[in-house]
Amino acid sequence: MRRSRSHVVWMGSFLVGVPTLIASGFPRSADAPPARSQGAVSIAPDDHASMDMEKDVHEWYQTHSQTPSTSSPAAGPVDTFFAGPSGQLRFDADGNLTTAFDTVRVQPGETVLWKWVSGSHTTTNGLPGQPTAGNLWDHALTSSSQEFAFVFPDSGTFSFFCTPHSSSMRGAVVVRALVGVSPLPGAPGRLGFVAGPSPNPARERVTFRIGLRQAGRARVEVIDARGRLVAQPVDQVLEAGTYGAFWDGNTRSGMRAAPGVYYLRLTLPGGEDRRTFVWER
Repeated sequence: MRRSRSHVVWMGSFLVGVPTLIASGFPRSADAPPARSQGAVSIAPDDHASMDMEKDVHEWYQTHSQTPSTSSPAAGPVDTFFAGPSGQLRFDADGNLTTAFDTVRVQPGETVLWKWVSGSHTTTNGLPGQPTAGNLWDHALTSSSQEFAFVFPDSGTFSFFCTPHSSSMRGAVVVRALVGVSPLPGAPGRLGFVAGPSPNPARERVTFRIGLRQAGRARVEVIDARGRLVAQPVDQVLEAGTYGAFWDGNTRSGMRAAPGVYYLRLTLPGGEDRRTFVWER
C-alpha cells in the first residue's frame, strides 16, 4: 500500500546557488564526521534534533530567497520523500531506511513531494559540490517549513541531497515516459492487437503492435490478475494505421510492477481487444 498523500502544495523552481550554511551554526555531535568544504565556506553535520540547526537553516534562506511561485501543481503528488523519519538521517520514499540513495520513478508532468518528519534539513537538487547544485530547487524542510513539491516537466534523472547532511541524505527522481508509440509502415489493416505482447514472459519491457482502421483515441491499459489498473501506457489520438508500442514495467506511481500475470486491454474506435502476459523479475 502506498502512503497517503498530503494536499497539493506550492511549487516552483528556485534559481539559487549552492547552499553554503556556515559551519559554526551547526552544533556537532560527538560522532559527527569532520566538516566538509562546499563552495566558499564549510558545512559541518549537526545533532539531528538541534533547534539551533533549524534556526541556521532558516537564517540562510532569509538571505537566499526560496519564495515559491503563485502557481500550484495541477494534480497531487504521485510519490513522497519523508525527511528524517524515525530519527534517521535519511530520505525515505521506499519504506526502507537502509536505502542509501532513495529513488522514485515518475512520468513527465508529475509531482513529487518532500515532507518533513523530524530534524532540520533541506532538499537541494544536484550533488554536493556541484556548481549547478540548487539551480532547480533548494528548499528548507523543518518544523516550520514542512512540505515542498516540484513538478518534473521533462525526462531525466534528478539527484538531490540535504545540505547539512549531504553524506547520508541523498536521493533521486527518475522521470521517464512509460511508453513509446511509433507509426509503422503499411496501409491500415487489422483492428486491435496486431502482434505481441513480446517477449512473454517479460522482465525489462513488453512490446506490442496495435492497428486502427480509422483515426481516434487508442487506449492500452495494464491490468493485474485482480482487475486493478496498474499502468496506462497508451492514451492518445492516433491516425489510422499500425503502431508499435511498449510498456517498461513501471506502475502509475513509478514503482516496478510485481511479478505475476497481467493483461493488456486495448480500446479504440470500432472495437476492443485483450492479451495476457507474464511479468517476471
